[in-house]
Amino acid sequence: MGKAKVRLSAFDPTISTDTKRTAVASKGSVGSRTWDQAASAGRPTHKGLGSNSKLKGNITSLNFDGSNDSLVLSSAENMSYDEKWFWVFAFVDLNTSADRVLAYSSDAGGYIGIASGGTGIIYRPNSSKGSESTIATNNTNNSSISYTFGNDVEVLIMSRSASSNTLNFYNIDGDLIAQETPAGAGSGWNLDTIGIRDSFNDPFEGQLLDARFYNHNECPPVTSASLQAIGNRYKLLKD
Repeated sequence: MGKAKVRLSAFDPTISTDTKRTAVASKGSVGSRTWDQAASAGRPTHKGLGSNSKLKGNITSLNFDGSNDSLVLSSAENMSYDEKWFWVFAFVDLNTSADRVLAYSSDAGGYIGIASGGTGIIYRPNSSKGSESTIATNNTNNSSISYTFGNDVEVLIMSRSASSNTLNFYNIDGDLIAQETPAGAGSGWNLDTIGIRDSFNDPFEGQLLDARFYNHNECPPVTSASLQAIGNRYKLLKD
C-alpha cells in the first residue's frame, strides 16, 4: 500500500498501556497534522504490546470506549467530489450492539461506520440534504458474498470513482460486500473526526488498528490482487 493522504495509525511500541492519547501525528503525506482531543475524558487509550490476545505480541492498538472517545484532525482533509476516494479501516474487538461510527465530517454531517449487529454499513453523505443509509452486507444484493462483521481483526474498505455517487465496500478478504448509490452522495467530504459523529452519537467501541484515507492519484488500484493484499497486511496482525 502506498502512502495515504491522511492516516491514523495505532502502532507505537514505546507508549505504555492505558495512556490516553492526543496529538497523535498523522502518518499521511500532507503536512504535519495531528489527531487531537482537548477533553481528557474523551481521549482513546493506547493498548500496548501483548495487551490483546487476538493480536500478535508486537502489535499495539487504540481503544475507543463507546462513550465519548474521539480524535479530531488538526486541519480537515478535503475529499473533493471530482476525485477518487479510497478509505481503509482496520479494527478489532468491535462491539456490534449498536451503530458504530468510524469517520465523520463535521461541516455537513457526513459519516461512515458499521451498523448494529455487524450486518451492514451506515453511511450519510456530507450534505445538508443527505440522510443516513444502512447498507446491508449480510446478503448478496449488490455484492459477491454475504458478510457480517465480528470482533476479530476486521477491515472495511470503501472505494469511489471520481465524480461518481456509487460507493463500493470490501472486507478483509477483498470481497465486494456491498455497493450503494446513496441519495445526496454527490458531495465532497471535509474529513476531520474519528470515532464519533455530531454530539457524541453512535460512538465507536473497539480497538482501532489503522485508518487510511487516500484521494486523487494516491488511491491504490481497485483490483482483486490489490484489495486482497491490503487485507492480507492486516491478517498478519492476528495472533
